[in-house]
This record gives sequence, structure tokens and C-alpha cells, in this order.
Amino acid sequence: MDNLILDLPFDEADGSLVAYDYSPSGVHADVINGRFLKGREGNCVIFPAAGYVEILTPIIDFDSTYTVFFWITATPTIYGPTNTWILVNFPGFPEFRIDLHTKADTWTMIALAHKEGTYAAYVDARPVEVKSRPVEWGTPTGFSVENDNGYNEPGWCSIDLFRVVEGKALTTNDLIPVVSTFANQVRFSINGMDFKALGITVSSEKGLTDGLEQKESSDHDWLDEHGSFEDLDDIRYMPREIELGCWFSAIGKDAMLNTQTAIKDQFKRNGTQRLMVDIGTKPLVFEVHHKGKIEFDKKWREGKAFCTFTLNLKEKQPVKRVLRYIKVDDSTPDLEITLTSYKMLDIYWGDGTNSRDVYGTNLLITRKYTSPGTYYIIIAGVIEKIEAFTTNAVIVWNKLL
Repeated sequence: MDNLILDLPFDEADGSLVAYDYSPSGVHADVINGRFLKGREGNCVIFPAAGYVEILTPIIDFDSTYTVFFWITATPTIYGPTNTWILVNFPGFPEFRIDLHTKADTWTMIALAHKEGTYAAYVDARPVEVKSRPVEWGTPTGFSVENDNGYNEPGWCSIDLFRVVEGKALTTNDLIPVVSTFANQVRFSINGMDFKALGITVSSEKGLTDGLEQKESSDHDWLDEHGSFEDLDDIRYMPREIELGCWFSAIGKDAMLNTQTAIKDQFKRNGTQRLMVDIGTKPLVFEVHHKGKIEFDKKWREGKAFCTFTLNLKEKQPVKRVLRYIKVDDSTPDLEITLTSYKMLDIYWGDGTNSRDVYGTNLLITRKYTSPGTYYIIIAGVIEKIEAFTTNAVIVWNKLL
């Protein structure tokens, strides 16, 4: 989505004290007395009768045009909740209340759009109330979402995917795709080329999220002991094998050949290729190469070709840490990683280049990207043996295997 100035998916592991901002702003939030547990998609942040997420850097100009939207659920009690409101705060003036007409006791998407003093509230993309503030009240200092839990004490609530869009008051048409695709959108790409852009559909897959096969470990069989003894202290894994069953249709021979050539060209390049499976906020990323040739099974009907093919991919280094870095312009600070590891690591920078055999003590690694964009960095190897690690990038997956 364009013009995001805050994007908090709350997908961190439980125990994290930071909620990463996935927007170009990079204003990561501190989490106080909150926990990360299973949410609507991935994890969410839950506040058990206390706690908050804090960003000290000002994000929203409350006089500007903007939209805030997020998923929320209040833990129900035998007494409630019965309703939910947005309260916009104008110091020194009466309460400015917007009725959302929802209990929010299951996962509910709430959006608040502001433009020129008028607020439009939405629940699951459905407009529920439009209200204008008195001009003489001036600029608000913030807003809150409240509901009645039936007790005279704080309740429990969970929040997922909190976003702020600058410069646009979103409408129902803008919000419907957010609701409908929140947990259902899956996109495949190779080296940044979207399969759908070529009309290619992935109809089946094997190996993307399956468990990895363990390497054989030392097994000792002593004649004077019962059973046998196996070293399971340092488990290592075999490469990942991925199989993608794909198909596409094309009108005419030229169109069919163009699509075949486009997919084959991606695997003619030297080195590994970047496979990305976008399943939400945290994509799955792999550095792979194709085994053997790609064979297309073609059928024709009235001038239209139907082609099926299988991509057999291997990821040599399947255990990795994944980072996310956004370069907005030349003023964006360079990517920095400081690590301590006596095991050699390989770093794939997400722009087609890599650094091999990286190791050392308090080793500072910087990376200057030439073009604006979002980059996913893979650090592959025995990452369990990394003794210290800091970065100014977002840690998407601390350990992905």
C-alpha cells in the first residue's frame, strides 16, 4: 500500500520488547507489559489488563489527511463488551465520540479516515459513522479506542497489523481488499518477477514449509551397554528440496514461447536465484537453483495453449536469518550489521549479490544500496552459533528453516 508512514504487524516472538515498523519510516515501537501471541495472521500483541506500545517520535499530523486502520479484538466477559467507540481528544473541550456499533469481541478491522476536520469510521470496510469536529476546537492531540467490558476495571485486548496512511482518506473501496486478502493472499516471485504477471499459477507445492531432513549424526554402539548412543546436541540439516507445480495458458504459439522463455531465463543466471513466497507481512525467502531442465507439457485447443510444468528447486543452505531493509532515498542510513560468530556465514543481500565466509568478533558490516526499494537479506549458515547480533534492519525471521 502506498504512503504508509507506520506499519506494525506485531509478528515478533513472545518476549520481544520491540515491535518492528515495516514502513519506510522505521520508527520501531517499545512494548511495555504486552505479549506476542497467536493473532489473526501470525502473531499479534496482547495487553492483559495493562500495557501499551510506545513510539516517542511524532508520526501523525492530526490536522492533515490520513487514515489509521488496524485489527482488534476485546476478550469477552459474561457482562460484555456491548459496544466500541473512538474518542478523539481535544484538550479543554467535551468528549468527541464516534460510535463504531460493534462489540469487537472477535477480530474486527477498524479504520478512521480524516480529511479537513471530518472523520469517517469504518468497521470491516463498512462505513458506520461520519462526524465533523467544531472548527473552534482546534487541533486534536490524539485518539483512543474504547469499549465496555462490563467490569469496572481494565480489560484484555489484542491488536494486529496497525497501519497509518498519509495523505489519503481511505474509503470502503480501498479497505475491502485489505479485509478480503488479509489472510488469503499468496504471491510467488523469482528474482522479483511475479508469477502472476506472466499468467503463471502455482497449483501445488512441496517442501516450502515441510520439516528438513536431519543429517546422520554419530551413533555409538557399545557391547557392554544397552541400546546405542547418538550425538543429538548439534543437529544439522540436509538441503531443502522444493517442488512447485505450475501452469499457464496462452493464445498462440508466440505468446506461449514468450512465457516459457521468461521463466527459463530466470534459471539460466549464474549463482542462486531468489524465490519469494509472499504470504502476508513476513514472506518466505529462499536462495535456490533449479535442478535439471524445465519440461513443459503442452496441450492445444482452438488456438489456445495450456502448459503445465514443474520447478524442482534446491536450497543448499536452508537455515537462515532474514532481515528487511528499506531504502527511501540517499538520506536513508546504510544497512548495518554487527555480529560475533566463529562459524562462517554467507550473506545474500537481496540485490543479486552476496558475501561469503563472513565471521569475526564484533564484526561491523555495512551495505550501501544504490537504488531505492525494499530488500530482504538472508544470513545463512549455522546461525545457532551466532554469539552476538545487532542491526538497524528489521529482523523478519530470527531463524527460518
